[in-house]
Amino acid sequence: MQTYSKNFNLSLCFLLAGCASIINIENNLSREYQNSLYGKYLSASYSVRNGDTNYASKILNNKADFLDDKKLIELAFYTKIINGEFFKAENLKNNYNKTLDKNSFSNISKIAINIKNNNFEEALKNIAFSDDLPGFKILAKKIDHINFLKTVANKEKVLIPKIEDIYDLIIFEDFIKMNSLNYKILKKKHSNINKFLIFGYLKRNNLLEKEFGFFEKSLPFDYSKKFLLKRFHDENNLFSNKPSNNLIISSFLVNLANILSYEQNIPKSYLKMLLEIANFISPNQHFANYYLSKIYADEKNYIASLKKLEKVYKKSFVYVPSLIHKFYVSKLNKNLKSKIYFEEMENNYFSHLSVKLELANDYRKNNNCEKAIKIYDIILNETNHNSSLFYKASCLEKIGKWKDAKNLFLKIINLNKKDAYSLNYLSYSMAIRNEDLARANLLIKTALKLHPNNGYFLDTLGWVQYKMKNYDMAINNLQRAVSIKPNSSEIMDHLADCYIKKGRIQEAIFEWRRALKFDASKNLKKSIKLKLDKYDIK
Repeated sequence: MQTYSKNFNLSLCFLLAGCASIINIENNLSREYQNSLYGKYLSASYSVRNGDTNYASKILNNKADFLDDKKLIELAFYTKIINGEFFKAENLKNNYNKTLDKNSFSNISKIAINIKNNNFEEALKNIAFSDDLPGFKILAKKIDHINFLKTVANKEKVLIPKIEDIYDLIIFEDFIKMNSLNYKILKKKHSNINKFLIFGYLKRNNLLEKEFGFFEKSLPFDYSKKFLLKRFHDENNLFSNKPSNNLIISSFLVNLANILSYEQNIPKSYLKMLLEIANFISPNQHFANYYLSKIYADEKNYIASLKKLEKVYKKSFVYVPSLIHKFYVSKLNKNLKSKIYFEEMENNYFSHLSVKLELANDYRKNNNCEKAIKIYDIILNETNHNSSLFYKASCLEKIGKWKDAKNLFLKIINLNKKDAYSLNYLSYSMAIRNEDLARANLLIKTALKLHPNNGYFLDTLGWVQYKMKNYDMAINNLQRAVSIKPNSSEIMDHLADCYIKKGRIQEAIFEWRRALKFDASKNLKKSIKLKLDKYDIK
């Protein structure tokens, strides 16, 4: 994993995050604006700040609207960059070159277009004015290497620059042999897209059988060697032959976006821009659309997320994860297509571990535990999947097979003494049954040693203490739990029950009333209302 420079203009970066450095609606809007223009300005700026750059771009698509107004022009330009409309952004810049400020982002559209057209020398010139942006110095290096090879294409002996990563390895693939340095590069931790690049490299260079051992353990989740080989036999596969220069750069940008996503000061709009450039210069790569869909889903822009996923075709390496994500997003969006996606997963892709997990978890969440258990059993027969073991045990408990569930939780804990969630689940389940409370107390205290500030674990401890009639201790721990999880109706209910035992009726009533304001289950709401009818005497 590369370490990317953070020395860039943060104000410009946050400008992309919501055009905040351009837009201050309350203070900067001129009263001279026409009502229609004013409305467009407000609507577009609001849409940008909420992640819907597609809608903002549509609003700001009429040159006649701009009236040479700097703020509008800047908003339109940056919106189109974030939205991946680089030709439109460049045309806008050309028309309003004197109005737009020159900064690190002003050359982005030109950079993207030059890379797409394989004008790498020009791209380098443009990047020189944007190298303070995160990752762009390294991007310049990759493009420089490609440009270097173009100048020596017909020479047999080439003095190759230092090979630093998988992208360099592939760029200079025709001029080098595997050596110890290359092995170090291959054995680093890699993102999923880089793993596909490596797999292709090994296969093309007849090294797959020899070197697959160390690589197999780090395969992308749910991808077997058999599956990959099958896909790589497809001549239309992007990774079967040596990737094009555009695909190499596109893959680099996807990986860059993934790395930067873990940085606190990098706004999602900057990640969108990188992924849109990747998508623009190599449209069939699909990883960019997949990760873009995840960003949009995080922003609750489910329509945009689904649109990106619809662009991933069935032979893509990322189709199955995309299908799973389509199902997930469509459910969040209450889209009727979720049923279609579910059936497609079940009927066509059940062999994939990730699909089986998604189906089983969906059945479990919808209280169809019998079907969930059947799938978990299939998964557990194929692999040692710890979470499936846990969820199977929880399903057994829900359908009344407590003895089987308890034995399974004990098995999980014996396999991993630090499985805090299994310790918590078992402890709570024993408490609600008034079963071996001393042991339940020991189990949850072990879990809290591992996660001392987990609100749900503190709730379990409080409930165990309630059952043991240690009400003062229970209240103390449940108050801590409420402070950590202030929206949990169940924890509030537990705290109220403790207050009742101590004669603190008004405090109990307060907690019950508060609990009803949050997302309590039907059964919990019914239980709380009965308690309020009993104690809330007006």
